[in-house]
Amino acid sequence: PILTSWNSADYLGPWCDSYAGRPDNFGQRSANLIIHQADFVLAVGTKLSLQLTGFNWESFAPNARIAHVDIDDKELEKGHPRTDWKLQSDGKDFLDALLRNLGGWSGPPRWLEYSSAIRAELSGALDSGEADQTSMSPQNIVRVLQRIAPQNAVFVPSSSGTAEIAVMQGLELQPQQRLIVSKGLASMGYGLPGAIGSALANPSSPVF
Repeated sequence: PILTSWNSADYLGPWCDSYAGRPDNFGQRSANLIIHQADFVLAVGTKLSLQLTGFNWESFAPNARIAHVDIDDKELEKGHPRTDWKLQSDGKDFLDALLRNLGGWSGPPRWLEYSSAIRAELSGALDSGEADQTSMSPQNIVRVLQRIAPQNAVFVPSSSGTAEIAVMQGLELQPQQRLIVSKGLASMGYGLPGAIGSALANPSSPVF
């Protein structure tokens, strides 16, 4: 199963059989459950921030051995979460080498089957435990926008709060859609200038 951080949310989506969602303090419940039960985590190009691991970072992936690949040695050595292997490398270079050496190996199918079952069981479930697909929750409003958005749409959630969290929990991107976020800074008031910039950079794409 492959999970994406919020900064890399449009790299992969439900069109890929291995996709398992977006974990985070405020992420998808199914993704958090999958990572909590993993026996091995390979983290590539993510700093494993406290928002992703949870502030109780000692409990992050408690059953797993963790390999952390990052281009920034300071992120590798910061001390949280616990990691078993550290490798300073550009993420793309690492993945290219990994895929060359793996060949056609795809791993045991039972993990993919299990993660798919968890996602199906918790489809639409919010952190509150709500799974009602008909309520006017922010997440369901995002799902309505998803259904009417064209294939080349660009989504720009605001910097923080419900407007961002609802998008990150509810949005299931299509291959050509893009998601522009500001999680590196989480700058307040980002939504409007971010949308204007995205529209200028993508003049043929509608911006949500």
